[in-house]
Amino acid sequence: WAALPLAALKETLQIAAQRMQLKSPLRLQFIGDRSETVLGDERFFRNFGWAPLRVLDSKLVNTFGEWQQAVLESAGKTDFLIASNYRKVMRSASDPTLVPAGELIAWTESHSPVPFIGTNGFFAEDGGMLAIGTSPYEQGEAAARLAAKILDQGLPPKQLPFLITSQFVVAMRGTAIRNRHFELPQVYEASARASNKFFE
Repeated sequence: WAALPLAALKETLQIAAQRMQLKSPLRLQFIGDRSETVLGDERFFRNFGWAPLRVLDSKLVNTFGEWQQAVLESAGKTDFLIASNYRKVMRSASDPTLVPAGELIAWTESHSPVPFIGTNGFFAEDGGMLAIGTSPYEQGEAAARLAAKILDQGLPPKQLPFLITSQFVVAMRGTAIRNRHFELPQVYEASARASNKFFE
């Protein structure tokens, strides 16, 4: 099951870049912690068909200092920072306390030289500007169909197909959108509001 709706994200970035009059090719950089989940997301992200967009080397970090350095170093090198998860970033090499998601996102929103976009709906809840996330409704329906195949047809889980998501949800934070002067068609905000994923 591929949880990242990257086709929708790619389309969104191309629309935003056109409105921002960014030069081609657009440059993307994946940033995240080093958890198993993020390592899997990063592989999926890296292997997706992004052309004509260009994917730079990912920045996977252990500590908040490493995160801050990676964000600041993106200046002039990339056009968008993309994150799937960031909740396993330690305070420092000597302090394994996890940095609260809200603190990490707030710092990134105020210091990132480029737009910072998430691939999970909770990104906007944590304070992020925009997330193009997997639809939990689609995931639930697909999981139920797979479970039915196991129960009704006696199929072993190993024989079930690998599924790619086709639906997505939009989550937005209005203040961050306005602060960044980030423009998208109005249907994005309408979609976020319709699913209660628009935050001021």
